[in-house]
Amino acid sequence: MKNNILITLLYILILNGCIFITPQNNEKNNKDTLFIEKDALQKDKSVEDFAVFYENFFSDSTFQISRILFPLEGWHYSDEPLIHETENYIWKGGIEYLKPAGWKVILYPTLQNYNSTFKLYVKKELLFDSLTLLGLDQALKSRKYKLTDVIVGITLVHIKNEVMSEVQLYYRLRNHKWQLYIFLEDDGL
Repeated sequence: MKNNILITLLYILILNGCIFITPQNNEKNNKDTLFIEKDALQKDKSVEDFAVFYENFFSDSTFQISRILFPLEGWHYSDEPLIHETENYIWKGGIEYLKPAGWKVILYPTLQNYNSTFKLYVKKELLFDSLTLLGLDQALKSRKYKLTDVIVGITLVHIKNEVMSEVQLYYRLRNHKWQLYIFLEDDGL
């Protein structure tokens, strides 16, 4: 009887030791794949703050170019497999891609003429529409989702002489930094 109790206690101690020794998380320690908890973007200094990125993107042309994924995806025209290329564009599989030579830097003096609204997507599913930059910041800090699934869409609208022009920019977080990866322009900036 005494031996059974000792064996049972020994067994429990061994199991407890295995629980403490066994890794509890088999995922790589990649912050882009971890879930965001409330205020985690603010706590995790390695994740770039979108408001700071936004300010830099539209005030520094060198920074702006460095944060664009070229060739930059644009309008989807058709499903044709046609491949055509110019100095500024590549058309492939019905999608227009902008090359670095075709990019026109967008800085604040131009941006001030536009009404900006922000949208937050997770896995291309719209969560919040028509946010301000402050509202976007609050939305980023109040939800739980994977960073790799976050997309921020900005719509810039300008009406001049009863003609509306619109630009849509879509950003995603890669390696802790925001990058422009889709650019849709209607009537130009």
